[in-house]
Amino acid sequence: MKRNVKFILFLFIIYTNSLLLGQSGFLPNGGATSVSTAGIRTMLQGQNAIYHNAAGLISFDKSMAFDISYENKYGITGLNALGLGILKKNGNSYFALGLSQFGLREYKEQNLFLSYARPLSQFISLGTTMHYNQLRIVDYGRASFFSFDIGMHSKINRQLRLATCIYNFLQSKNTASNAPSVISIGLGYTPSDKVELLLEFQKIQNRPMSPKIAIVYLPVKRIELRMGSDIIKGEYGIGMGYHLNNYLIRMGYSNHLQLGGSYALTFQGYYK
Repeated sequence: MKRNVKFILFLFIIYTNSLLLGQSGFLPNGGATSVSTAGIRTMLQGQNAIYHNAAGLISFDKSMAFDISYENKYGITGLNALGLGILKKNGNSYFALGLSQFGLREYKEQNLFLSYARPLSQFISLGTTMHYNQLRIVDYGRASFFSFDIGMHSKINRQLRLATCIYNFLQSKNTASNAPSVISIGLGYTPSDKVELLLEFQKIQNRPMSPKIAIVYLPVKRIELRMGSDIIKGEYGIGMGYHLNNYLIRMGYSNHLQLGGSYALTFQGYYK
């Protein structure tokens, strides 16, 4: 009986956590890349966009890249998010394939996804992602369902860009998926080669709009500093990255006022 009460309490925490994060389908991955900016994801570009808005993939100018991400949620032992993604450029087409996992032995979410992006012109690109999601709960069984995202990325001028994405725009009728659609609009401003400012507005179905703001700063060639805030959730993130030739290691931390701190790590590489 005691074990069942603890398990039900754990599921309630997971469910509450899902509502607070406002994910589309399952918990979005991204490790330190998104954790350090308090969850900004629609504006991410290149290999940083592997788990997020597929339209941002087209800024990648190499042949192939990979991303390995890890996050521990709120300091809870075993409550981890893992992600592995690969990005491939083929002419004017960009493909991303990835797998992410979140949860514990008793409760586990898994997501296999395939993304495709293509520029429509010098200034606009479109991308879409198909997710195959699986939810497993010990003693309750498992369920699988599909979800889809569609996004756009636009370069307004040399310093300003606009992006938007609808996550879970085709809602699954599977009872295991009760996540609403999420519309996200972001604006990026790059005043110099060393500074990038990001602003994102996220609108979850039947909930008020949530603004997020972040800054990415490169004080020297190999080092990047990241900081962001989700104003409505009362969450902030910080992070640091180190570039070494074709590789990058990035560390991130975010703190939620009610749930506590999360730690994340991302390792990326690319091939010419």
